[in-house]
Amino acid sequence: MLIQPGKEERASIDLMIRLAYVTYAGYYNLEGIGIRHAIRKIAKKVTPEEKIVWGPAVGGNLLDLFSTTVAMITKNTVAEAEGKAVYTLAFRGTNPTSWSSILVQDMDVSNMVPWTLVSPQAKVADDADPAILAGASFTMKDVNKLKYKGKTILEFLKGVAQEEDAHINVAGHSLGGLTAMMYPIWLMDEFRAAGISLDQRFSLWATGGLSPGNSDFVDYSEKLFADHGIYNLRITNPLDLAPKLWVQAEIANVATMYGPSVDVGKFDRSFIKLLYNMALNRDYTQTPRYMEISASLAEDIDGWFMQFVYQHMVGYINYLEDPAARSALLRMLGMEMMKVNPVMLTKMMIKMPESQLHTALSWRPFAN
Repeated sequence: MLIQPGKEERASIDLMIRLAYVTYAGYYNLEGIGIRHAIRKIAKKVTPEEKIVWGPAVGGNLLDLFSTTVAMITKNTVAEAEGKAVYTLAFRGTNPTSWSSILVQDMDVSNMVPWTLVSPQAKVADDADPAILAGASFTMKDVNKLKYKGKTILEFLKGVAQEEDAHINVAGHSLGGLTAMMYPIWLMDEFRAAGISLDQRFSLWATGGLSPGNSDFVDYSEKLFADHGIYNLRITNPLDLAPKLWVQAEIANVATMYGPSVDVGKFDRSFIKLLYNMALNRDYTQTPRYMEISASLAEDIDGWFMQFVYQHMVGYINYLEDPAARSALLRMLGMEMMKVNPVMLTKMMIKMPESQLHTALSWRPFAN
């Protein structure tokens, strides 16, 4: 179901995208303190209407040098001034420096895990078999290990729901978008088991998110949404590959989605074939309610894969209305990518407006 957002909804989408991207700051750091500092610094510039009240919390595993999961919870100060309690749980997307983030969280789709094993509190119909991909199950375990000042995400959100009757947004981009459509389902199962009302309690905002599970999982989610008035929206870029994963019918057409002007090389075709085979007969499904941002090809970027990277990482930033927020996030991405892959940085910046490009190139990555 394609949605055309109104003015108020548009403002909320804008904020949720900004919060999702803020969590990428400092992803290349080996120490959690560096990631937290980077996130707090950019958050003050890009999301001044939000104050961080939990986290940022950083998770990983002993086999990977880099972090696999980052989450934070913010409180909206505008709503607070009006006597309302509105919180947002934001998840980071894939860490491109982490092998387990890419190969496990993103790409482990060969097996599915029953939702009842992930969420024992789930009330599943006898004839249904909701399941999530194995990588998503790994992410769930990672997220539930996160703590800040001794509290897990669940403990903190239960507290604000019971004490303040809080409304809770959940946001994320890419892998974070997948998590934003999956983790709240677990939270709802837990809230319901604890006797906490779910009615209009959550709003879910998934930007460029991959599919977390099968059609029965989507049906289970949709029933929760309908029964309790839960707002949910997938924010998609029609030129972005990620929201098409892991839906087999969608992947079948991605080689031609950029048209004849974008070269699809040997590597690109092999990559697409791999994705298609990984999704083959898996019944992965996306939630039906979505919107599409306006998008155009980055004409000076060579090749299908680099076009995908641009559309997935930069396309959603270009949707933001505030030029200062766009510029700050582009500078942040530029700073991060320059420390990892200068070629990719250059290619991603080609499409930036001249004024923003000048600002980004004059940016000093290690300035205080």
